[in-house]
Amino acid sequence: MKIEKHIIQLIKEDNRVVIPGLGTFMSKANAVNIKSSTKTITPPDSEIRFTDLLKNSNKRLAEYIAEKESVSFEEANTAVEDYVKQAKEELKTNKKFTITGFGELSYSKGNMLIFEHANIVNTESFGLKEVELPKKISKATPTPEVKKAKIKEPKVTSPKKQKEVKSAKKSSKLALLGWVAFIVVILSFVAYFASFHFELGNNVRNKIVSLFKTEEIIVETPQITETVAPVETKTVIEEPTFTYHVIAGSFTNKNNANKLAKKLDKEGFITKVLGPDNNRYKVSFASYPIKKEAIDAAEFYKQKKGKKNCWVYAQKN
Repeated sequence: MKIEKHIIQLIKEDNRVVIPGLGTFMSKANAVNIKSSTKTITPPDSEIRFTDLLKNSNKRLAEYIAEKESVSFEEANTAVEDYVKQAKEELKTNKKFTITGFGELSYSKGNMLIFEHANIVNTESFGLKEVELPKKISKATPTPEVKKAKIKEPKVTSPKKQKEVKSAKKSSKLALLGWVAFIVVILSFVAYFASFHFELGNNVRNKIVSLFKTEEIIVETPQITETVAPVETKTVIEEPTFTYHVIAGSFTNKNNANKLAKKLDKEGFITKVLGPDNNRYKVSFASYPIKKEAIDAAEFYKQKKGKKNCWVYAQKN
């Protein structure tokens, strides 16, 4: 049963893993960093931090191993206890213990347990290394514009124009009726003086009468209406997140803050100089994503590590 494999997988899934009897490991993601001074881009990566607090009550690792290996919790918990026992023996004998593929635990000069993580490839960086920016960035060639073909829309006759067409048709029919009446009169005189062509006259009159038997066809064009559905908008309010730091000291002079940070670094702490906030620089030697963990850590350092004046500071991310 490979305990190291499950430790690596669990911190990738939960960003946190507790090895009972040793301590807590936490993964912190770092965003892309562009350094203008060196003209380099550092891809996103993850930094693993360690604290020897909160190490006795968490059974998550044993539960995770039992689920992945399809064994009982008791069997998985026994395997974890044996692994921790081996780690403590190596730390006592060699002052260090290597978690294969994860990192190395060792004792500092101040006899504190510290951790140096291995280069674990995470899903954010995809294994990318630091990239150097080119000296000159060539401008991209503009994409030629593509002319859109114009689509001829069918002409739709407006109601007003339709009325004008109808009135024009009526006037043309009236003119036609006038001409027909005139022709009828002429033909009547011709028929009167040419009775022997009576049958011919009847045929002519029948043709004239057929001219009046015309039907008017009106084509109605349907009107098309479009309805636009209303677009529903939602407002998302993001809540602020905090990082909780255990502070060793606060100074108005940044040089004094840097001196304290170097001193704590030699003792094996991971330090940061925060600020300026209200013209003061704060020296952090432990950071946590959860407020209660930061408070518990501060109490521990006050009682066990001689940091009687340390306190907790919440920094908005």
